[in-house]
Amino acid sequence: MKDLLLAIVGWFADRGRDLAEVVAGFVRDFRESGRTFRLKVGLVGGYLAVSLATVLVFIPRGELNEIDAEVRLSESTLIGGRYFLVANRSQETWKKLRLVLNDRWRISWPRLRPGKKKAFFINRFKDSSGKRAPPDVAILKLRLECRQGRFERDYTRR
Repeated sequence: MKDLLLAIVGWFADRGRDLAEVVAGFVRDFRESGRTFRLKVGLVGGYLAVSLATVLVFIPRGELNEIDAEVRLSESTLIGGRYFLVANRSQETWKKLRLVLNDRWRISWPRLRPGKKKAFFINRFKDSSGKRAPPDVAILKLRLECRQGRFERDYTRR
């Protein structure tokens, strides 16, 4: 076993030396190159930096979170069926919380304190006529609204 570990460490050490030689060769070639080549390398490097910055800063579409909400869709096999577990990760108490499912069914809760969680079962959501949402409804969109702001998630973009 010890011999195997030594062989693996030796292999990685050799690859590290090979990589160092390749990088040193690139640096040497770059220093010996002309102005035009350096300009091309600068342009390509700048393009890569801007592209990487764009990807890192990108905010995914379909998500709005003004109130530091954490929402998970879960399922209970014993009671209630599917539900949203909503957690208040902000420093403020959410007052007059309202969840809207698929722009049709709604459920309200008076307040949710910071750091607390609440389960909202899908079969408890009601539409404007008072009918409950079917337990097997397709989840397309969820919106949380309260006095402090909104949270919105589009489940069709996942």
